[in-house]
Amino acid sequence: MAPPMAVAAVADDIVYENADRAKRIAPVEIIRSDILKGIGLVIASTLFFSAGDVASKITGATIPPVEVTWFRYIVFLALAVPLSFANNGLRAFKTRRPGMHIVRAIGLCGASITFIFALRYMQPSEATAINFLSPLFITLLAVPFLGETLTLPRLLSALVGFLGVLLIVRPGSDTFQMAALYPVATAGSWAIAMIATRKITDDRPDVTMAWTAVVGFTILSVLVPIDWRTPDFRELWIGLLAGVLSLIGQALVVMAYRKAEASLLAPFAYAQLIFAGGMGYIVFGVAPGPWTLIGGVIIAASGIYSAKRETRAS
Repeated sequence: MAPPMAVAAVADDIVYENADRAKRIAPVEIIRSDILKGIGLVIASTLFFSAGDVASKITGATIPPVEVTWFRYIVFLALAVPLSFANNGLRAFKTRRPGMHIVRAIGLCGASITFIFALRYMQPSEATAINFLSPLFITLLAVPFLGETLTLPRLLSALVGFLGVLLIVRPGSDTFQMAALYPVATAGSWAIAMIATRKITDDRPDVTMAWTAVVGFTILSVLVPIDWRTPDFRELWIGLLAGVLSLIGQALVVMAYRKAEASLLAPFAYAQLIFAGGMGYIVFGVAPGPWTLIGGVIIAASGIYSAKRETRAS
């Protein structure tokens, strides 16, 4: 299978080669097609993120979370940077907005570290549910930083999704322990990274991924010696697998945010709740409770409503 960023690069080339044909398509059809593609890419990314989180929880139980994150970034660096050089030569890091790339990389690195800390103490479904404060953060931050319009239906859709999250975690339950602060921090870091992603859509995906890999790996390489434990073979290969799955998920996110507005795509990231719950049950034997199922239905309903309304408006 081709590396994920190679797939992204090929997709870009196809778009360029078929530009003349695209011009003959009615603008409304182009918009509708991009919206649907962006939604599909976001949902697909959540599948890979969930699988990577399960692998990280397994390794994070015995080795430090920062070290687990560092394993992810080793894979990230090894694939993303050479591919960017292969596609772009000396322009592998060429960008007009290096500051936004650095902000994005710091946000993603922070989100990875804090979420793996959360997985050490919580089930994937619980940590993921709290982490889904991020779409609400993205919707709000998109107004001042991206100039997007915060319409009443968009706000209501985000709030309904947030209510679904509250039903899943149920304030006052065991989920609300000190460890719950970790996925809250993850949500904030992720939102910042996604806003920065939308700011650099003029750059090729492989350039964006190369920046993210180098900056994140540099930060982690400074932190990892502070609390180091030499992994055994099993921990090593599962940690590297988590890196591969995370890399594919990141590539899909970059491609998605090139297709549609951040506040439009945000609700569809809730699909990760379904995958996190299912994989948590398969691997750890912990089934989502009834409140998780009810909350998931509410979250999905808000996303479906948002998709239909935005497509109709386009």
